[in-house]
Amino acid sequence: MHESRWEQLQSEYVGREVVVDADDARFGRFAGKKGRVVAVNRNGRVLVRFEGTADEGWHDFDLDYVKVYEPPRPPVDAGPVGAEKDEAGSLRPSTLELARRERDAAKEKGSS
Repeated sequence: MHESRWEQLQSEYVGREVVVDADDARFGRFAGKKGRVVAVNRNGRVLVRFEGTADEGWHDFDLDYVKVYEPPRPPVDAGPVGAEKDEAGSLRPSTLELARRERDAAKEKGSS
């Protein structure tokens, strides 16, 4: 393997969490487990460390059988709970917020 390709793989994979392709019968025991890439061999294979499982240790995998794990992203915050958008796309106040505004307006009228 060319030196530049090896360095590219090192920067791309080392320290990243990966999952192993469990569709291959040889790797079924790794199904649903995440490991961390600790090194890339000069032959282009990755050393993956699994912790806290029966398969604890470093395991050697071809790049074709590992995928970088991307954790699910939290949903985008659409605004406060109960707030809805009007036709223009701006947030409308919730029913509770409207009631609070009416109460505050009534207090101001009563005190003046």
